[in-house]
Amino acid sequence: MRRIAYLTGWPGSGKSKIAGKFQAGDVAIITGDHMIHWAAQRLCPYLTSGHAWAWDLWAALSKHCDLHSAFRRTLADVYGDQLSSGNPILAEATLLGLSPVRGAFHSALVDLLPGGIEGRIFWLHPTASELVDRFNGRIDRGERKGGKIDVEQARKDLSFYELQMMGCNPLCTGDSSEMEEKIREFLGPV
Repeated sequence: MRRIAYLTGWPGSGKSKIAGKFQAGDVAIITGDHMIHWAAQRLCPYLTSGHAWAWDLWAALSKHCDLHSAFRRTLADVYGDQLSSGNPILAEATLLGLSPVRGAFHSALVDLLPGGIEGRIFWLHPTASELVDRFNGRIDRGERKGGKIDVEQARKDLSFYELQMMGCNPLCTGDSSEMEEKIREFLGPV
């Protein structure tokens, strides 16, 4: 049985940094935000790139009858070689925090991978001030477009995300210091 670690958290929480510590040859790494964008464009071809990650859009798309198919086709087209390797899987994306999105993503993987999969959620949860420093630092370095946020906005964003994560029972929550170790432990020897 293959294992998949769903690494989720608000933008700037450190998901990509942790995923970058895994070797692509040992773990199939799915950069979910890009994959989710491509799946969204399969469902809404006229979608602009800036809107593909909007929560209100995904509240609607999560009910779309073809969401599973969009994920399945996108995973097969973009990540087919990695998925056929037989290695454990690490999928990192903010939107994997939404239960219906994660469910459709998981069921698409089940269709693509013989022998079944076991998935666990790992939720990065920085403090509001850490999130502000990381988020605004990415803007300063030109890695992200948009306006900067302050601590109050970060608290609102994190509170909203906590509501989305209610009931998901993550295997590990917290910051990145312990997360990489917990993910490696779950995925097994790589």
